Order: sequence, then C-alpha cells, then structure tokens
Amino acid sequence: MDKLMAFLKTYFDWFYITRPDVSDIIEILILSYVIYKILLWFKSSRAWTLLKGIVLIFLFTMLASLLQFNTILYILKNVFSIGILAVIILFQPEFRRGLETLGRKKFFDYIMHEDTEERGLSDKTIYELIKTVTVLSANRTGALIVIEDKVALGEYIDTGIPIDAVVTNQLLLNIFEHNTPLHDGAVILRNNRVIAATCYLPLSANLSINKELGTRHRAGVGISEVSDSVTLIVSEETGSISIAKGGELYRNLDTESVRKHLELLSQDDVKKKDERRLKDSKRRRKSTKKSTGKKTDSNNIKTEGLLTTERRLTVMKDKLFSNWGLKLLSLILGFIVWVTVLNVDDYSTTRQIKDIPVTLINTDAITDKNQLYDIVSGETVDIIIKGRRSVVNSLGASDFTAVADMSKLSITNAVNITVTANSPSVNNNISITIVDNVLQVELEEEQTASLPVTVTTKGETAKGYTTGVPVSTPNLITVKGAASVIERIEKAEVQVDVSGRSSDVTATCTPIFYDANGEEISGKKLESKATGILVTVPVYKTKKVAVKIETTGVPAENYKVVNVEYVPSEITVGGPADVLQNLTEIKIDDIDVAGCNEDLESTIEVAKYLPEGVVLADENTSISVRVTIERNISRTMTVSAEDITINNKMTDYDYSIQFPEGNTVVISGLSDEVSKLTAKDLKIIVDAETLSVGTNTVELSIEDSDTYTIESTCKVTIEVTAMP
Repeated sequence: MDKLMAFLKTYFDWFYITRPDVSDIIEILILSYVIYKILLWFKSSRAWTLLKGIVLIFLFTMLASLLQFNTILYILKNVFSIGILAVIILFQPEFRRGLETLGRKKFFDYIMHEDTEERGLSDKTIYELIKTVTVLSANRTGALIVIEDKVALGEYIDTGIPIDAVVTNQLLLNIFEHNTPLHDGAVILRNNRVIAATCYLPLSANLSINKELGTRHRAGVGISEVSDSVTLIVSEETGSISIAKGGELYRNLDTESVRKHLELLSQDDVKKKDERRLKDSKRRRKSTKKSTGKKTDSNNIKTEGLLTTERRLTVMKDKLFSNWGLKLLSLILGFIVWVTVLNVDDYSTTRQIKDIPVTLINTDAITDKNQLYDIVSGETVDIIIKGRRSVVNSLGASDFTAVADMSKLSITNAVNITVTANSPSVNNNISITIVDNVLQVELEEEQTASLPVTVTTKGETAKGYTTGVPVSTPNLITVKGAASVIERIEKAEVQVDVSGRSSDVTATCTPIFYDANGEEISGKKLESKATGILVTVPVYKTKKVAVKIETTGVPAENYKVVNVEYVPSEITVGGPADVLQNLTEIKIDDIDVAGCNEDLESTIEVAKYLPEGVVLADENTSISVRVTIERNISRTMTVSAEDITINNKMTDYDYSIQFPEGNTVVISGLSDEVSKLTAKDLKIIVDAETLSVGTNTVELSIEDSDTYTIESTCKVTIEVTAMP
C-alpha cells in the first residue's frame, strides 16, 4: 500500500483542476469527438488490435513502475523510442486510409470555396445504367462500374484503356460481354461519359467483408475506401446487384434501390440521409429475413425512400445513443487529456497586455489654476504580467485599473501611472511590470470668447417654397477653452433641416465650431454651455418676377447705346404673401454708361435690389449684363430733283427744281444703318403752298429719324410757271 501511495504521489500530486469555463467545455467536447473518431477508425481496421496492445503495454508499464521492475522499465523505455516508427510502418495503409477519409470531408470544401458545380448523373445516364445492370443481372454477367464523384480517379483511369464515349446500354453490355477484350477489370464513368475500361482497382483489406464475396466485390469496396466514388457491382455467380460507397457494401439491391442511389449521387446533404436510410434499411431487411425467412419486397424499399419526422427522430436517437460505451470512454479520455495538458503546460509564463485606459484623478489641481491639460502620451498603458499560465491567459485589459494622480504632476508636466488588478486574488498570484509608466500632459491657459451664431440650412424645401433669413436666440454665445483653440475659431454654426417643409421651421440646435479652412474644432480643450440655441427659419412661397434694366448717363461724343442684353430676364423670389402680391418686377437702373465709347459688361448681384422682406430663391444670385455701344458716322449724300417730293401742287402750274449751290446733304448715324440709306429714304418734301409764281429759293428741310441725324442740307431753286 505504501508503494501505491508513493506511486500516486509521484505521478499525480502535481495535478490540479481549475474551474472550466465555456471555452474549456467546448475544447473538451472537441477533444472527445476527435478521440471518438480515432477510436471508431481503430475499431474498423486492423489498428483496433494494435490499440488494445498499446493499452495492455501501458497498463503493464504502470504496473512495472508500481512494482519497481527496473529491468522491464529499461527495456520498455528503449523499445518505445522505436515503437512509434514501427507502428507507422506496419500500419501505413490504415493511416493513409484515415487521412484520405479526413481529406474527403466537406468541411474543406466550405473553407476553400471549392467549385460546387453539379456533378450528378443525368437522367439518361441513370436510365442506361439501370437498363445495363438489369440485363447483366438477368444473364449473370459480372460487371464492375465505378462512377467518379469529387475525388479524381486519374491514377486508376491510367491503368485501363481510354474510351471517352457517351454512356449507353449497348456500349456497357459489349464491354462486359464474355470473351471480349474489355470485359476484365472495371469501367470508370466521369461526367456522364465512359472514360476508360479494364481499369485496375485497389482491393479492400477489410476483414469484415463476407468471405463468400470475390475479388470483384473487394475491388468495389476498395475504391470506395480511397475515394468518394460509387461502384455498381453485378455478381457473376448469383446475378445480384450491389453498390459500394464510403467503404460500405450494400448487397442484393433491386433496380429501384439502385436508381435512388444514383439519383442522390453528388448531392451532399441528401447523400448523408441516403446512407443512413440504406444502412437502416439493410438492418431491417436482415431482421425481416431472420424473422420471416423471406426477402423484402420492392414496395417496402420504395416506402423507405422518404423519412417522416418520427423516422428522423428515431434515426437521430439511434445515432446519439449508438456506441454509447465508446462515446463515454472518449469523453473520459478527452477530459483526461485536457487536464493533463493543462497541468503539464501550466508553467509560469509572461504576457503583455496592451491599451489599458488610464483614469485621471485629482484633475481639479490643474483646473483650479485656470489651466487646461491635454494628454500628449500615456492615455493608455501596456503592462507585462507574470504568473501561472492558466491565470495569466485568462486576464485582459478590463481586469486591470490604471490610475494617474494629477495632483502629483511634476515640473516637466509628467505623472507616474500605477496599475493594479481588479481582483485581490489575482494581485496575489501575478507580478505586474508597466512598460511605460509615465503620463505626459501639455498645459495651456484658459481663454474666453464671444461668437455670433451663423445659421445654415440643409435639404430642399417643398416645391414652390424657399427659406427666408433665419433668426437665432441667442445670436451670440460664449465659449471657453485653451487659448490655442479659441484663436482658431472662425465661426459658430448651427444647422436646421428644412427638407420638404412648406411652413416655418423651429428647432433647438447645438453649435459646431469651425476654423478658417472649414475644419471642425472639438475636443477637451473647448467648452460651450450654449447647447440649446432656438432657431426659427421662415419658409416663404416663391414667385417668378421680371427683371428690368435701364442705363443712366450719356456715352462719349458721337457714341450711342445700341442695345442692352441681360440673363436671366426673370428671377424667382420668395417673401411674405402681401409683399409678393404687389411685386411685379425687379428694376435695376444704375448701369452708368456716361462717357463710354465701347461695350460695357457687368455682373450685378440681385440681392441688393430686392425689396425689404424679399429673398432670392434662384441658385444663381447674379445677372450678367451687356450694353452695346457704337460710334456714329457722317455721310454726304447727293440729292437729285427726283428725290424731292412737292406736295399740294396747283394743277395749272409747272414746277422746275434747280441746285444753284450744290446738291449734297450730310447725315450722321450708326454705320450699319447709315450705309444702307439712299437719298429717297430721306423723304425730302417741299410744300407748294409756300411757293409763289416765279423763282423761289428754298433750303431743304429734312427731319431726323431714329437711325440718322441731319447735319447739313442744301438750297434749291424752284421755278413756278403757269402752264399755257
């Protein structure tokens, strides 16, 4: 007994178990699941015998250690060093098969987003395969047809003769016909095509396969163990149809069962259900055969195609409680492994925890002096903790408190940081080292300023409405803060949303401060108590009114205003209803052209010409004006007697016109207008009632017009004589 107690103390005294949290429980369950799968794999292979041998050797080693069989312990110690390598060599096929099975799990497809293109057989291919195996079964002709799924079978295809033809009943029957060159070996199908024939397949080493089955069935099971393919097998001796899939052999199937297998090929979720259904069906058929001695009819197989809710619950219950002894053993072993690793690995370790926020205390020691502080460095702190791994790894930044006492600020504006764990028990089990234990601040004098409130709007009012001049209460606010910040403030702005509004908007706003570049100013160095500024934004109906522009002054001598053009010719304004009702036009009459001798262009801001209470509702706030000014020219024109019209002639008298001193007239006007005129266009008229019989000397009188001015005229002699 003393030896037993000493043995237990030696090997188990260092064990301790911490209280597992949720993550530990999940870890134990994962370990148990992995161990369960390993035990299942061992149980389905020759390695099960190996496992039992290892357990016996382990128990024997513990017994030898307890009884202090030193010679045996020495031999076991040296044998163990080469035993692992020997096990790997001897059971290499089993290990390879296990790894290949793991690699075929759909988990990796989800992680790597592999191509999920449908690889199932077409209805035509299924029909041809069913027809083929039915004929082969009836004739007792052996056949081995492998249908490739996601795992490529290239190495086995290379062992056969390439075909690459569409799957047809005639082709497959000819391949497996006795005494034909292609009837030996397996046919491999890929994507609804016969890829190769006479292919060699690996034979299964599974000892549980019925000894009555031959090489054909072992080859079908063998290829299903190393890939996810489905193999159709027709027995040459009995004509029975079998399917090998996932290392399992489903025997004595009728055509309907074969059809269901083929239709569910490559449909992952359905395949899993199908495997469970077929295994259960196989188990029930065996049970039925034992109890009745008869084969199950095809109707029973058809009814097994769909699982009812009750059936699914039964299957889930069977899966949960099947192999319960092995599952319980796996759970115990998982817990033992977790505890062992926890104790072996729970050595003293160190760990760095970053970004622990620093809490400032006694800040009134600074603010009482009308000073403000800004943290330059040390707003967070990093620490290195040392202790047992299980304790150290469970801690985070939230488990510690970092404090800086501002009443102990040094002349260099620095203060030491202290860090403690929130839990006293943790403080007693770890040591804390602060990476940089200094908090550095910058001090500034506090300053106060008064700022006007600027109101802006956002959004669009309802169609046909615009905003007026906003009113804020108060319209002046006081802010205080660090001098460097106060000096940067350009304006204090509040913003009101007027989206879709057709009536006045009232809102309570908090001001935002901006610098000269339009950047927002905020932070601990700025404080404003004006958090509730009442803003009213009037919303007016809009109206389009005409724009009238007139010039003032006189252009330079011999120059004239020809035209005044401006864009736009009308604008949209808003205002109180009574004001808009009487507003018909916006008159702009201060375009001064005095002394101008060339065209005048100007941009006029409309807002200053609006009546009181009226606001501009157009996006464009200005009008572009162009005044065209042209110079007058003089032109001398020759006048003939035909160009002069004498009105009120007496019928008994004759009138004769002579030009004793010349016949020219000088006019002035715009070049374009004057150059087009003829003497006839001057409309020279003489009234005969002013003439007397005899010789009359008359100076031509010509009236000015809009297009020209008469500068000088000439004298004519009109002889009035009585007609004979």
